[in-house]
Amino acid sequence: MLDVLVQFLQNPIAYIILLIEFILGFCLGYLSIKVLKYILALIAVLVVGVFLNVWSLGLSLDRIVGMLGEYSVRAKDLLMGLAGTLGLLTLGPVTLGFLIGVIVAAARG
Repeated sequence: MLDVLVQFLQNPIAYIILLIEFILGFCLGYLSIKVLKYILALIAVLVVGVFLNVWSLGLSLDRIVGMLGEYSVRAKDLLMGLAGTLGLLTLGPVTLGFLIGVIVAAARG
């Protein structure tokens, strides 16, 4: 793993890619904070729709939570492998840019 990181950092194209990923993350964070109320409204509509579907099927909330608990235990190994595969080099610059974009957009109002 360390050898891959050293080889990656010795490549000048990698720095350009990191810069582009950072800029994309910054734009995503900046624009996301600008449309935050629409995103929250979308999530609220989806959550209400899910609960209405569950209610219409007659499933109890305890049963659904139990099923989700089983699925989450199964998905944990898959998510851990995926996180390792994507790694910090792929998501790091975008995430950092996103957070900085959110901070800049929130500060500007």
